[in-house]
Amino acid sequence: MTSTKILYFVTTQNKCPVKEFLNTNPRLKIKAFRVFLHIEEFGLTSMIPHLKKLKNTPLWEIRILGRDSARIFYATKQKKPDRFTSCF
Repeated sequence: MTSTKILYFVTTQNKCPVKEFLNTNPRLKIKAFRVFLHIEEFGLTSMIPHLKKLKNTPLWEIRILGRDSARIFYATKQKKPDRFTSCF
């Protein structure tokens, strides 16, 4: 099991849009950070129900569903995250 490090996108004005968005909704922030912590500790394969590869792009999305739903887009440094792409 390899751990994954999450790096947030930061604009040239030194702003972090994902963190700013999550700070506007505490309930959604809790759900998102739970997903982030699991990804950091257990890797991408641990969160397959919440992750989806977007076709014909290098992007993936984290889907947070429920009363407070959101989609957070991300990219990986690896071309094929460990065994994850084979699931789709």
